Amino acid sequence: MEVLAVASVAMDKAQAILDAALELFAEHGFAAVGVDRIGQRAGIPGPHIYRYFSSKDELLATLVDRAMDRLLSLTAATAQDPREELGLLVRGHVRFAVGDRRLLSVYSQEARSLSDADQRRTRRRQRAYIDRWVELLRRCYPSRSALELEAAAHGAIGHIQSVIRWPRAVLELTGLERIIERGVLHGLDALAETVGPGAAPPAGGD
Repeated sequence: MEVLAVASVAMDKAQAILDAALELFAEHGFAAVGVDRIGQRAGIPGPHIYRYFSSKDELLATLVDRAMDRLLSLTAATAQDPREELGLLVRGHVRFAVGDRRLLSVYSQEARSLSDADQRRTRRRQRAYIDRWVELLRRCYPSRSALELEAAAHGAIGHIQSVIRWPRAVLELTGLERIIERGVLHGLDALAETVGPGAAPPAGGD
């Protein structure tokens, strides 16, 4: 029991350090935050961080991995109808973006500060996530090319993740998640439109 209690305390302390690092990285950026400041926010001396994490770099890598874990977990949702499955994926990403904006901000803006090895691992995981979007879009819009589908996937994800820069008043809007979700799905439906020399121009076009 004593060993379990010690392990529990260590886990709690490590989580407090991660929480402090997340807050500070989101507020000030990874490069501007030192371990002493993280320790102060976590309620411990800065050097004590090294009892739980090897470096500030490991703190960032752990946070980025958590964000990627959240995103990749969304790919487990399945449905018989590919459009329903796409809706589940979009809805899950929107909920993450709106509900955990701080973690998404660190993932989106600070991953460039990862070590080379951590960047390579993150890119592989990002590729797996994009591939899942593309595969679902291919099932929904089979006439589109692989490049068109990938462009649409990046565009949809970028739109969702842009919430990290939205005004607080907008983020407090009732029903915001549904608004974003419907906007993304409506945008993706442009893939169903006929494009070519004989296609009619969009309404209001020249």
